[in-house]
Amino acid sequence: MTRARAITLLGASLLLVLASPAAAGPRQKQPKVHEVTITGKVVVVRGLRGGEPQITDAKGKRWLMIGALQDELLRVHGHTLTVWGTPSAKKEVFPTLKVARYEIQDAGGQKPVVGRLRRVAKGSYLLVRKSDSLLIKASRSFLRKLKKRDGCKVWMVGAVQGRTLKAFMYGWLTCKQPRVIKQKKENNK
Repeated sequence: MTRARAITLLGASLLLVLASPAAAGPRQKQPKVHEVTITGKVVVVRGLRGGEPQITDAKGKRWLMIGALQDELLRVHGHTLTVWGTPSAKKEVFPTLKVARYEIQDAGGQKPVVGRLRRVAKGSYLLVRKSDSLLIKASRSFLRKLKKRDGCKVWMVGAVQGRTLKAFMYGWLTCKQPRVIKQKKENNK
């Protein structure tokens, strides 16, 4: 091997070593964004984009809730929730929390059951949860109201007895497909 070629190979090897990540020294650590858990009452406040769901933590700090679940959070005004999420760099009037998941703790003084409503027969519904399904027992007028929300994610309050939910109150959170709820026609006399 010629002396010039040996020097070229040595120089190229030295450049590779210097360009390697190990030679660059310790990496700058990215600040970790920790998930926070907040339990509090939800308030929907009018804002520039319509309603803005907010939650107040135990220290009295108010958080604006954003993210993919924001539409559902708009429908739980006045309820007590536990939310899990990450503080967002985007800060508006209040600190912003990007909500990853939530759990309704109180609706009408009781802890509700959440699931997807499924009609199984005329006037008969199931509340389908991740782990099981509950047969809904309620008054006829209550069951008629559920017809409009077949397929929707709902919360229900009532007594759970075995595989049955004796429901007396509900609210809808979201529907997979937008449902048109027809208005009753009035008779013109």
